[in-house]
Amino acid sequence: RIYPNPTTGNFQIEMKQADRYSVEVMDIRGVVLTSVSVEGSVIPVELNASAGMYLVRVTSTKGTVTQRIQLL
Repeated sequence: RIYPNPTTGNFQIEMKQADRYSVEVMDIRGVVLTSVSVEGSVIPVELNASAGMYLVRVTSTKGTVTQRIQLL
């Protein structure tokens, strides 16, 4: 779960369980704007970009999930 969505730039990703995660935030064309690797179940993300729709891809040992987020 990503919240808040829409956001002004700072948001969190809440995962069901703690693990090691790789997080990438991409624009709609697939260009990676930021990438972090973290361990835990709550992942804070700071995005400094223009307003619009972005993709958030979270990868762990169990697979990959991609969700959209709107930046105001």
